[in-house]
Amino acid sequence: MSIEIDIKKFPEYPEISSLITDILDHNKHLESRITYLESVLSEIQMLNALGKTLKISQAIQSAIETK
Repeated sequence: MSIEIDIKKFPEYPEISSLITDILDHNKHLESRITYLESVLSEIQMLNALGKTLKISQAIQSAIETK
């Protein structure tokens, strides 16, 4: 889910434009982390279905630390 905000609406407030830009950049970063974690969970589910058990909390923590 992506948020679109036109920062050109605030030309007289450069600090607001800068803040909005920073927030949008951070949001993009968080979206990529969520996508990555979803792929890790998908792999864990696949491995668990094959009979290989993994502790989900440990795998997620490891994924967060390596990304």
